[in-house]
Amino acid sequence: MTRTSDLVEDFGLARGQQADASWGARLAWQLTTARLEAGEVDRVLETALVQVRDSQEAPEDLFGGADSWAAEQVTRLSEQGATFVDERTDPNTFAVVSLGMAGIIALLFAVMLWFKYDDGAPFDGWLAATPVLIGAGPVLLAVVWERVVRKHPAWLAIIAAGAAAAPCVGLATYCFYRGQEAPHRSPAWWVAEGLLLFGLAALAARVIPEASPRCVRASGGRAVTDAEWIAAAEAALRERSDLSDAQVGEVLDEARAHAAQAGTLLAQEFGNPVGYARQLPGDQAVRHFRKALLNSFLVLCWVAITWGDWTSSLWGSAWRAAALALFVWQSARNWVGWYRVRAARR
Repeated sequence: MTRTSDLVEDFGLARGQQADASWGARLAWQLTTARLEAGEVDRVLETALVQVRDSQEAPEDLFGGADSWAAEQVTRLSEQGATFVDERTDPNTFAVVSLGMAGIIALLFAVMLWFKYDDGAPFDGWLAATPVLIGAGPVLLAVVWERVVRKHPAWLAIIAAGAAAAPCVGLATYCFYRGQEAPHRSPAWWVAEGLLLFGLAALAARVIPEASPRCVRASGGRAVTDAEWIAAAEAALRERSDLSDAQVGEVLDEARAHAAQAGTLLAQEFGNPVGYARQLPGDQAVRHFRKALLNSFLVLCWVAITWGDWTSSLWGSAWRAAALALFVWQSARNWVGWYRVRAARR
């Protein structure tokens, strides 16, 4: 267990209330997703825990909601130049998440074939590759998006991510239909593959070294130049995915103008660039629009993978339709959210 998880448990022990532990867990989650360095997260948790333990009052009564108090701490620590982490998907995360997702998909295949299989049919290698390709596609898309959007416009990142994921979709479709030429397999084969993939994910977690966190500091050591501050802040703003390219430019221009007017360095005026970028409010219209594009892409991928196999059986048509309906609903929900935000601004 980590120091952070120990502190979260201590919240529940301080007054013997599990709700306090839930509050502490929510606080830790919000601080971590704000990219605050682990040591800084622990110090905030320790400060809150001491007050809860000494006063024997609920953290909700002392500090308010975990989300709002976390936002206050991020703002305060950013201005003080606390350390934040510039996180990126490393090979360890890519392997573990891809194999884990593939294992889940293999088990889903087992469930889908539970009522329709030939127990004596041999396992087919083409079908066996399908879960791996489906599992790797979304992770590859996320990695490419993450890398490209930090330095380039969002539209270019979308094209690059889609181009990177397209081969996985194409190969998965090919393998799926190539495997359909043979009789349906026993679900036991899929269960075995799922367990194997989970085992490989666990092995990858142990064997592939995790990348060291990229710490971004605005105080301590040499002074951070304005160019370095702008580069770090721009990357952190772009990867949030809830600000347009124009809005990112406006934020940075305002920061430059404010620092120039005050006659100080950006690091002195605004503190940590990553913390500054994470504390700013996002644009819900941009968030909904980009989620809608992603879910629309998933709809197209699902139609491509399952095209031509909808009438194989009532059971097969039912689960394919259910999955498609889920993707369409998610996409429609975000398109409607985008429209409502835009309409409210008129």
